[in-house]
Amino acid sequence: QHIIEIVKALRYKKNGYFWINDYKPTMIMHPFKSSLDGKDLSKFKDPNGVYLFNEMVNTVKKSGEGFVKY
Repeated sequence: QHIIEIVKALRYKKNGYFWINDYKPTMIMHPFKSSLDGKDLSKFKDPNGVYLFNEMVNTVKKSGEGFVKY
């Protein structure tokens, strides 16, 4: 919980922030939309129809790290 609170407060550049999701993917912590916390993100699509959070999970499972543009 302590690490979650630290990540929740982190910011970068002007409007950048971090969130935490797991491999299911379930939102663990979103700093501005706490209503997402605990929600299944596997069916969430971006405006282009990409299952964004599934892409993030697949990237990390494949490479151990990475970036997904959205």
